[in-house]
Amino acid sequence: MLIVLSGSDQLLAQWLLKASSVGGLRPREWNQELVSRALGGANDSHASETTRWLEYNWYADRGQVREAGEIIEWWLKQRTSPVEQALWWYEAAWFEAFSKGDVAGARERLRVADDFGVEKEVECSAWKARAAIAAREGRFTDASYAANRAQLALRDEVEDKGITKGVIADLHELLERAGQS
Repeated sequence: MLIVLSGSDQLLAQWLLKASSVGGLRPREWNQELVSRALGGANDSHASETTRWLEYNWYADRGQVREAGEIIEWWLKQRTSPVEQALWWYEAAWFEAFSKGDVAGARERLRVADDFGVEKEVECSAWKARAAIAAREGRFTDASYAANRAQLALRDEVEDKGITKGVIADLHELLERAGQS
């Protein structure tokens, strides 16, 4: 159920969600009513990117693959900085391998991300994508190395404790799955 609110009500709900995430709640732990308020209101251009970021993290962390995939596709079409574009292409590579099991699609998206030449700025995302691809290809040693590098990069890149908690849990799940195959 989405609740239609004024733009300021939606913006306040988005700030509260972001604050809960920075404070340590994974997106799947966010308050459902607050999510509805944050995602269901006015849709100006500034709120749109914020809304899409919140939506992606909410859906991806809850395993709602179709919804999260639609939002990734939206991000890949946006005109943003090269760093942000690379970030979303790396995220798309991770998503293809981790959530959909599509290694060929993941490799193509990784190639596009690498072409931006800004890997250092988005190191966690780059290593996370490589870990997922290696795991799906059965290269456990490479997957483990890349997952460890992604976790190390998290310390430098991400100040959002909730997102960090989710990424670490996903990387552990990835390695557990790879170790069982």
